[in-house]
Order: sequence, then C-alpha cells, then structure tokens
Amino acid sequence: MIGGARVVLAGVALAVLGSGCGTAQKSAGATQTTAGTTQTTAGTAQATAYVYWANDNGNTIGRANLDGSGANQAFITGANAPEGVAVDGRHVYWANQGGTTIGRANLDGSGANQSFITGANSPEGVAVDGRHIYWADFGNDTIGRANLDGSGANQRFIKAFPAGSGPMGVAVDARHVYWAPNDYPATIGRANLDGSGANQRFIRGAGTPWGVAVDRRHVYWTNRFNDTIGRANLDGSGANQRFIKAGTHPWGVAVDGQYVYWANNDDTTIGRANLDGSGATQSFIAGANGPVGVTGARRPVR
Repeated sequence: MIGGARVVLAGVALAVLGSGCGTAQKSAGATQTTAGTTQTTAGTAQATAYVYWANDNGNTIGRANLDGSGANQAFITGANAPEGVAVDGRHVYWANQGGTTIGRANLDGSGANQSFITGANSPEGVAVDGRHIYWADFGNDTIGRANLDGSGANQRFIKAFPAGSGPMGVAVDARHVYWAPNDYPATIGRANLDGSGANQRFIRGAGTPWGVAVDRRHVYWTNRFNDTIGRANLDGSGANQRFIKAGTHPWGVAVDGQYVYWANNDDTTIGRANLDGSGATQSFIAGANGPVGVTGARRPVR
C-alpha cells in the first residue's frame, strides 16, 4: 500500500475510503477498493473520514462520518439507480445501473457528472486504483476499464462470463481484478491486473455473490440469498461462506484496516463488523434507501 491508507470495495458498491477491498488500490498516496465495491483509498485525511453508499431506490449517494454519525442520505443526487460506489483521494465514483454511465463527483459532493464515462450496459459494481476505473458491466457480461480521467474506455476489458451471468461486483488490488457474477457460476473470479489469465472459478461455493472486496490478506464477498459475508485467503484457499452473519440480502461489501462493511439491501442499513468477523452490527448506519454499494476509508488495510 502506498502512503498510508488503502480501501477495498465490493463489487457492487460500498465504499469505505482508505483501505483496500473490493476495489483495489493504489491511488496517488493510498489505495482503496470499492462495495465492493468497491473502491479506492484516499491519500488525505479528509478522504478517509467518511463511509459512502449507493441508495439504489433513492437515486442518491449517501455519506456518513466514519463512526456512523452524521448520515446524509442525499449527499450526491441525480444518479440513475446507482449500485456501485468507490472513492479515491479526489473523487467519488458510482455506477448508474439504470442507464449506461459511470458518474463522478468531487469528494465534497460538488461537480457531479452523471456521464463521466459512457457506453456501459447496466453497470453494477465499480472500483478504482491509482491509474484506472473498473466497472462490472452486467449487460455485456464483461468487466470494463478506463483511465482515471475517463478516457480510453474499454467495455470488454475482461470477457470471461457465460451469457447471462454478467458480473455484479468488482474489486481490485495491486496485482489482480476480482469479480462476483450474477448467479452462475456461484464463484468469485479473478484475473491479472492487465486483464489476462481470467479464472472464473477462483473461489467456489458462494451463494449468489453480488459484492466483492479485497485487502492484503483476504478476499470478501456477499452471499446475497444466504445472508452472509464470505471470506477466503488471498490465494483463494480457506473459503468460509459464513464468516459474518449479515442482515437481509446483503449486496455490496467493503473492508479497511479495522472493519468490514456491507449493505443490507432489504433492511435499509449499512452493517459493520470487526476485521476478524466479531462484533457484527446490522444497523451501523440506518435510514438508507435500497443500499447496494458501500465504500469507506480509515487506517491502512492489513
């Protein structure tokens, strides 16, 4: 990790700035990952001070302080069924699943551009590192990628999905891109950072995994219809499909140096547990509106 914090985000949007799950990581100063989702790290103290989530039913991006206080369900408005969210040291990114675009705004919520990247097909999860933005292109059964400034968009950066099993979540670290498919196969996939060597069955046995996140030691995912968070070692071994008992239909997942976060889609809450899976609370942040992706940031990811 670079310069301090790294956030991981879950395939479908949950963003915790400052550690490295779900989305991966290497930002100019720190790396994160993304709800999945999710997700990138920020190199500044300001960037690591908040948790962000996508309110799919409310067409907004929410934000709260890192301790869960001060929740603002309409921090960024005007999205189109946002599902994935990620953050780096300068910007917040989200996937407009109701349309064909990736949106972006400044970290303070200003300057929102709902068409920062165009040409996707029902994008779901989003992740970011120090050079690129990645998204799960559900409609095209691919992982897309663009430069950090939005240029050079490649809607078929990774194409390794059976028809109809388009990816929901995406995450990235310094070496690999990870994804969670819609339903079949019930696996977590992985490819090299350049898109080569795609392995659709890197981790097996998941139950409708829709969000994915990663840190230095582990890969995390949501088992949506089993209401659990799964975890495996970074090499794919030691998979535990019931690492954390989540709320109802968890979607996005994120991780930082101390906590795992997830979006309880049907319960309208953001959950949180300690990094070892203990101390789970399903209502860490309440009052969301169909939360899908989540991302956050704090101390360096372990």
